[in-house]
Amino acid sequence: MAHITKEQVVAACYMGRRVFAGELEIKVAAETLHNSYGINLASAHDFINDYRHLMNGNVFHRAMSAGAMRHFMSSILDTHGIDAISNAVKALRAHIDYWEGHCKTNAIKMRKVADEFQQVCESQSTEDGYRWAFERGVEKSLSDSQAKRPFMSKRPSGIKE
Repeated sequence: MAHITKEQVVAACYMGRRVFAGELEIKVAAETLHNSYGINLASAHDFINDYRHLMNGNVFHRAMSAGAMRHFMSSILDTHGIDAISNAVKALRAHIDYWEGHCKTNAIKMRKVADEFQQVCESQSTEDGYRWAFERGVEKSLSDSQAKRPFMSKRPSGIKE
């Protein structure tokens, strides 16, 4: 499997969000990911479908890396809030159970992602939860260049309306 770059993950998450919101058809979004970002067409569909399953709290069978999942989960939390991330944690845990049973492996990194966001759900209304969210936002901002910071709420470069 080809390595998926951070830029491709960000674009796939953005397209998944737009398809879920009803702003784009999945075929158009997948073709855009393929043509503009070089993501295999089947993988583009998988990313978009995984986003939908995360939002709906349903098991999904197509895998992504723990880093990509962390980005999807962070985006869901930032964009849709605590109820949506609660659904996403439920879907991710179901995916982990499926994956471990199907592949006879331990999804240790993916479990860490699920645990991280489960903790957010459990501590959201506490002072620790607010502090965690603030610190996460600062870390996220500091890790991006100044040119990329406004990008978080905008569409990825290379994607036309």
